[in-house]
Amino acid sequence: MPKRHPFSWNLHALTQCLLVLSITVFSSKTSIWTRWSIFLPIAVTSCYLVCYTTTGDVTVDQGLGTAILIQLMIAVDYILITDVQRDIYPKDQPPRKKGADADIPLMKRFRRAISLYTTPRGIGWSFEPRTLPKPSTKPRFVFVSSRITRALASALTGTFASVMINSNPALSGITLSVRDMGWFYRTTGIFAFALNAIAQINTIHCVLAAFCVGVGISGPEEWPDLFGSPFDAYSVQRFWGRTWHQVLRRPLKSCTIFVVTKILHRPRDKQYTPLVFLNTVFLISGLVHVGGEYMMLGRLGLGAFRFFLVQGLAVSVETIVSNVFSLSGSRLASPRKAALSTPKLWMRIVGYVWVLLWFWWSLPFMVDPGILAGAYGPHRGLTFERLSKLAVNVYHRLTTYVWTSTL
Repeated sequence: MPKRHPFSWNLHALTQCLLVLSITVFSSKTSIWTRWSIFLPIAVTSCYLVCYTTTGDVTVDQGLGTAILIQLMIAVDYILITDVQRDIYPKDQPPRKKGADADIPLMKRFRRAISLYTTPRGIGWSFEPRTLPKPSTKPRFVFVSSRITRALASALTGTFASVMINSNPALSGITLSVRDMGWFYRTTGIFAFALNAIAQINTIHCVLAAFCVGVGISGPEEWPDLFGSPFDAYSVQRFWGRTWHQVLRRPLKSCTIFVVTKILHRPRDKQYTPLVFLNTVFLISGLVHVGGEYMMLGRLGLGAFRFFLVQGLAVSVETIVSNVFSLSGSRLASPRKAALSTPKLWMRIVGYVWVLLWFWWSLPFMVDPGILAGAYGPHRGLTFERLSKLAVNVYHRLTTYVWTSTL
């Protein structure tokens, strides 16, 4: 295991500044050598931070490692693959006017770069996903109040999920996998893990939305809900395409197109190409999440990689089955176009059961590395046992105080 140094927040900030700088100053005329001269320091610094540093907290390391490699993937997109000034433009701008002219002031380019960097889902830009929840129409004060309320609710939900995790013997290190403690502890452990992840992500999003709208940086319409409706998730493909957040959609799509067309040289008009695209998306997503496990464990872990790899397999099977049942011929439809019509209620119920069973089987790939790293268990914080003892202690103190005050 390589020697690990304290995590450098200054280096982490430097990579972000270099990325914003590149988006600001690069144009269609920027040479590939200039682009590489900016990208290489970002890549080397990112790899150093993931492989050779630690914050001292395995949970923080996991989140940071993933975030750093996500930023690296965005750098690949915006610096090496995409001509940001020409190919990315505001959503309401006519195509004939898209792109930035060479005489646009530097400050305007900088504001544009900040907007792109802080809007990973592309709200208001040409790559904004069509599957996002509807934007808010609430007045500014009402919107801020609602997001603060949601943030508090999400924080409480995350606290409850953390207590569930710390209280679960399947996650405390007694075994090497959550699968080894029987179906009850496995099910409750997986549920708590997923609930905690969703609550933490949603809390951060709600706090940022309340702050940005509250101080006037952006409007309520720029902050649609992060997650879609769970009732849309009657297939694994719909879960990832509609219910889950779409924060990584843009860089994943861009990198996937580059890999499939430029590296693998696969033509887009072949019957199998949609499935190649699909599995490449999940392959790249798995590689990005490897960073979190490496930083958490201090060595290479493949749990997240396996998890995302099998998601591509599941969606591929769903796509093939959808084509067979819809009698669409021998040509495979893309996952995004598969099953356009809403199925009947009984079919959706079967779909919900299938999705739940699928994640019950596949999520242990994500959970197990945390067990090895000691990310869960009573040593991490509150458990139901400690809460019950605390409640009993508070009750005794209150009753004693009431009794003595009445004498």
